[in-house]
Amino acid sequence: MVVSELVTNAHKCAPGPVLLDLRITGYTVEVVVWDSDPTLPIAWAADGTRADRVRRRSALWPGAQ
Repeated sequence: MVVSELVTNAHKCAPGPVLLDLRITGYTVEVVVWDSDPTLPIAWAADGTRADRVRRRSALWPGAQ
């Protein structure tokens, strides 16, 4: 679900292509989403939305930092 949200947001906001790099090593999953918009994204405060719940749950996964 996290990857879907990241890629969807990049696709909606970026003027050009979106790239996804997904790496799995043991209990670690690294997700990198790149888009062609030169503007840095704005980090929004947690507000109890679905995305916020996903972030909190993902922190409980084994190996999460």
